[in-house]
Amino acid sequence: MIDVRIPANPSPVGGGPQSCYLSDLLGAPVHSPNGVWLGVVSDVLAAPSVDYPAILGLVLSTKAASQCVSIGLVSAIRHRRVELNGPLQGRPLQDDEPALRLARYVLDRQILDSHGHRLVRVNDLQIAFGAAGGAFVVGIDVSTAGLLRRLGVGSVLHAVGVRPTPKLVPWESIQPVASWSEGVQLGVARGDLARMHPADIALLVSQLDQQRGADLLAGLEDQLAADTLGEVDDELQVELIKGMSADRAADILEDMDPDEAADLLGDLAEEEPDRAADLLARMEPDDADEVRHLLAFEDDSAGGLMTTDYVTIPRGVTVGEAIGIVLEQARGVPSLYYAYVVENDEQLAGALSLHELIIAEPADPI
Repeated sequence: MIDVRIPANPSPVGGGPQSCYLSDLLGAPVHSPNGVWLGVVSDVLAAPSVDYPAILGLVLSTKAASQCVSIGLVSAIRHRRVELNGPLQGRPLQDDEPALRLARYVLDRQILDSHGHRLVRVNDLQIAFGAAGGAFVVGIDVSTAGLLRRLGVGSVLHAVGVRPTPKLVPWESIQPVASWSEGVQLGVARGDLARMHPADIALLVSQLDQQRGADLLAGLEDQLAADTLGEVDDELQVELIKGMSADRAADILEDMDPDEAADLLGDLAEEEPDRAADLLARMEPDDADEVRHLLAFEDDSAGGLMTTDYVTIPRGVTVGEAIGIVLEQARGVPSLYYAYVVENDEQLAGALSLHELIIAEPADPI
């Protein structure tokens, strides 16, 4: 029997605590002291925003309703069966429940590991029972083993000798970015964000509500904000740019790839043409001209798909000279894979991949 009574001053430390996983509890039947079936566990409630959140209770569900059951009523958890130590004393589950619902708002979410500055997926959560009492969330399982455990195939794999190893990340070293009852919480330091890849930041933005996503972008440097916005889906791009001040939005559009900026302004123009025109007018003239040129084409045409950012090198220079030319022009080209060789009259003569250019002999002519 696992004693999970919460003491006056609970602590997750000491005495080699027993543990289970959230997946062991979800769907587990709940029985009264005399063995009467009461329902199944559909979620677990925890105290939010602490290093090791204390388990407050279980969400007991039946066909009729869901109710909260204090963890103090639980006397044992064994063989995926929860036993109570007394009469059921539940209360209705509220939509604005002042607790972190682990299955609903944490499981399957992307979490930022603040030590490793990387996103990980929550496949399961580990719950420990302290020797002095109390139950706590102590870590998340980000491994395939956690996913297989939830799918119910872990025992089958064990039977044939395959034992996937869990990979646990301590709860204290993560920052949740998913929402719970009191709204979306983002506990990520700006310095952590600056070290992340724009695609990872975009994933965080996508999981936040619109206002908090805009707040996150507001704290980024223009170029990082532009790169992040370029990784967000089109519809959210428009909503985020609409929520910015006009000057800030124009600065970010200038730092985006011209084709991405043109696509965004084209989508914005369908909803707010005056706003799109105003942003275009606020951009630097050279940047705005490139975007206007691309806006003249349909999205799915060759012109609509092209970009005006590219690197050219004159035919006849040496490879060494060409590499120097590429380095000078590369600062203004975010995505660079090819250099285009042109004649004296700017007519295209051919193209070289950067790989071809780098491995060639420096003295060879282009």
